[in-house]
Amino acid sequence: MCLATPVEVKKINKKIATVFDGKNERKVNVLMIEGLKVGDYILAHADLGIQKIDKKEALEILELNSAYHKLENN
Repeated sequence: MCLATPVEVKKINKKIATVFDGKNERKVNVLMIEGLKVGDYILAHADLGIQKIDKKEALEILELNSAYHKLENN
C-alpha cells in the first residue's frame, strides 16, 4: 500500500520544492499546488506534491506515523 505523507516545504524553485519529512530532505514536483510558500505543509507521494494541508493536521499525522513505527519495531 502506498500513502501520501506530510512534508514541510523548505525551498521552492519554480515547480520543484525541497521538502523535509522529519528525517530527510527531498525534491518533489509541486506543479499541481497553487499558492505554495516556504513553511507550508503538503501531502507528497514519491516525488509528487498532491495538496496543501494545515500544519496542525500534518503534525498530527506525523506523530501517528511515528507512534505506529515505534510499535511495529517492538
